[in-house]
Parts: sequence; C-alpha cells; structure tokens
Amino acid sequence: MRVDDDTPVVLEVPQRLRDELPEVGDGILGKWCALARDFAADVRGEPHPSYLTFRDGGWRCQEAADAIRAASWVEWPE
Repeated sequence: MRVDDDTPVVLEVPQRLRDELPEVGDGILGKWCALARDFAADVRGEPHPSYLTFRDGGWRCQEAADAIRAASWVEWPE
C-alpha cells in the first residue's frame, strides 16, 4: 500500500493468520508447511481452509502477464 507521497507502507499480517501457521523454521517454511497441510487435507476429503492453487498463483498470473506483454485486450478464462 502507498500513501499520497508514494512512500511504501508496511502492512502487518494479522495475528490470527500468523497463529494458524505451523511453528517450523522461519516464516517462509511455515507458509509452505501450511500449504502442504491444507492440500493433504483436501486430497483426503477432510475439511480445510481454502488455499491458493496453481490456477490462482501461476496460470492466471501468467495469463495476465502475457496479455500485458501483448498490449491487447483478452477475455479472462474462467
């Protein structure tokens, strides 16, 4: 987030979200462990929080980047 003078403002991650991360290694490792935990629960058919998928993080971002590079309007795939 930026304020009027374009100075970056650091936004803190809410404590409730940090409390849900596994306590392993550093923060990055905890996030990967949480993703693996939720993905495994999904595969087993167990309840789990929603998580980002390849479609969210990879494919859709690549579609946007390709459209920007092509400098043309494209229909967003569903």
